[in-house]
Amino acid sequence: LKIGITVPTILQLNNRLVEIEAKIDTGAENCIFERRHGETLGLEIESGTEKLFSTATAPFITYGHELKILVLGIETYS
Repeated sequence: LKIGITVPTILQLNNRLVEIEAKIDTGAENCIFERRHGETLGLEIESGTEKLFSTATAPFITYGHELKILVLGIETYS
C-alpha cells in the first residue's frame, strides 16, 4: 500500500539518470531524495548546500544540488 501521491520520476544530471518512484507534495519548497540516488548520479553529496530539516522524531541534514527532474512528461530543474 502506497500512501500519498506516488509517480514515476527520473532524476538526471548530465548524461546520468536514475528512475525512481517519488512522493509528490505540490506545496513543498524542497525535494529530498535518498543519498544513493545522488551517488548514482555522480554527485559529491557533502559538496552541496547544507540544510537542516526537523521532523517529529529527529532532525536530519541534507545537501542541495541542482539537477533535472522529469515527472509525468514535465521537465524542471530543482
